Amino acid sequence: LFDWIKNPKNYNVHSRMPSLRLTDGEAADLTAYLMQHTGANDSVKTSFKGNIADGASIQAGMKIIRDAGCYGCHEIKGMENQAKVAVSLATFGAKTKYDLFFGNQPDEVFAKYRADFKKAGIPLGRVEEHAAYENRDWFTWVIGKMKHSRMYTTERIPQAMPNFDMSNQEAYAMSVFLRSQTGKFIGNGYVNTEAQQAALDKGRMFVHWNNCVGCHKVENAGGHIAKLVNEKFVGDQNIAYYAPPHLTAEGSRVQEDWLHTFLTGPFKTRPLVKFRMPSYGFSDEQLQTASDYFLATHDRRYVRTTYTHTPNPALLPAGKYLFDKLKCLSCHYVDGNMNAETKAPSLSTIKKRIRPDWMTHWLLSPDSIMPGTPMTAFWWASGKPAPADTILGGDYKLQIQAVIDYVWSINTDAMPATSPYATVNGVDRYVLPNGGYVIATNMMTGAVGAGVNTASIAKPPASKKIAAR
Repeated sequence: LFDWIKNPKNYNVHSRMPSLRLTDGEAADLTAYLMQHTGANDSVKTSFKGNIADGASIQAGMKIIRDAGCYGCHEIKGMENQAKVAVSLATFGAKTKYDLFFGNQPDEVFAKYRADFKKAGIPLGRVEEHAAYENRDWFTWVIGKMKHSRMYTTERIPQAMPNFDMSNQEAYAMSVFLRSQTGKFIGNGYVNTEAQQAALDKGRMFVHWNNCVGCHKVENAGGHIAKLVNEKFVGDQNIAYYAPPHLTAEGSRVQEDWLHTFLTGPFKTRPLVKFRMPSYGFSDEQLQTASDYFLATHDRRYVRTTYTHTPNPALLPAGKYLFDKLKCLSCHYVDGNMNAETKAPSLSTIKKRIRPDWMTHWLLSPDSIMPGTPMTAFWWASGKPAPADTILGGDYKLQIQAVIDYVWSINTDAMPATSPYATVNGVDRYVLPNGGYVIATNMMTGAVGAGVNTASIAKPPASKKIAAR
């Protein structure tokens, strides 16, 4: 358990479990905590008196595993070629209620499903049929199966599907998907085949598969962990800074190189966030999927770009005056100089992290980009621009540009170093772009572990330069 918590890919290279980059002490504490939770069947396990190596018991156990179809999800030696225990769902949406078995369930059960879902604002579809049991139809059957997978079991007809404990919303989503499985396909002329749509479709699956939406709000959905933050830190004046950042604006906000580097090996950018961004050990293909998705949400395509912006020397004095007057360092910090009041990201890394044209929109009206942000809208009030009257002739656009130029002038050209996937006993471990998992002393400097073919480490393509608009 300790090894798995420290290094999930050391146990299974295909594991979706990310590395939290725990120290040995943190992993030991978490192991001790988890070992207290040994499950509800302890009495059964401790009361086992048989011979675990008995051949008959082994065969009986194998039959249980085979009948339950455990090999459908798990890799089990000796069952690699077993056929699936369930039927194909490719045409399930075309079935009628007469093709379905409702077991011994009374009509009232299905009437309640329909009423409950209507009350929850997700009314079920209805098939107009004349039948004695008016609430027994395709939709209510599916909801029943999703909510209580073995409810149709009878003495003669067993059910093997596990119970996934689905919420109403999850069961409803499954019913929508299954209804689409009719075996009929939309002609290519009616399908959106544009690269942007493909990036969106693939990326949405990606952020849900890896549970990015568990911590972050993406496309204005998700961010479920914020509820825990609000409950734990209710009344705290800094509570707005504790939850992971919203990523709805990520595709328009950050530079391509920075996003790729961060996803390769995350590093801390916000001092007060209470959660640690894990390392997933994404392959090059997965990194591309994530990057393409975030950019596609803002009608952008992935082009590795070096953003250049030359500050106007004539604006720097006004920019510094506004920077100091607006007390930017009461929340942000520069050059690693954090203090007890520091809340927001460093301003020293903006040159490598943020797109210059995005900063203009952000400074003018931050809440329109990220609702609920604690960032102050200094140049916007009562639905219109609100410039400082005595600075640069009261031109709010020029004032914003002056602040951007000043911040750009105090920035560094350094890109933060990526974090290793995990560090065990002082040894850094990384995931190679080809999916291989290796021990490396410091792969970022090119010194890789013994036996590693450095030719397999993909080199990034040359960057394209673009001037800031």
